[in-house]
Amino acid sequence: MRLAPGEWKPTAIAAATLTISVAVPFSNLPEIVLCPFRMLTGLPCPGCGLTRGFVCIGHGQFSDAIHYNPFALPLFALTAFQVIGFLIELVSGWNPARLVRQSRFFMPGIATLAGIMFVFNIFRIARM
Repeated sequence: MRLAPGEWKPTAIAAATLTISVAVPFSNLPEIVLCPFRMLTGLPCPGCGLTRGFVCIGHGQFSDAIHYNPFALPLFALTAFQVIGFLIELVSGWNPARLVRQSRFFMPGIATLAGIMFVFNIFRIARM
């Protein structure tokens, strides 16, 4: 199997994200704000809490992950699907993740997820 140039980069980023999520103990995460948007505005962005959520999932703390950001679970699953699809492709030449990305529903699905995250964030800010 021969990968197209740049095709391994998303999978490398996904694999690094999953590895860090499992390898880093939650207690080692800094108490400081990591989000540049939140540092500038004082308001959370739609992605605020995803780092801590991913680390919680990596350690089996699913309810804590939902507390930090409810979108951590589906995004973690998509990230894992990317890596698993790549590994399947290395063995068999067939990549289910690539088939999903090539589907006509993929980009509308990503746009819908981003829109839902944005609307959720508006409600999160309104509750502050």
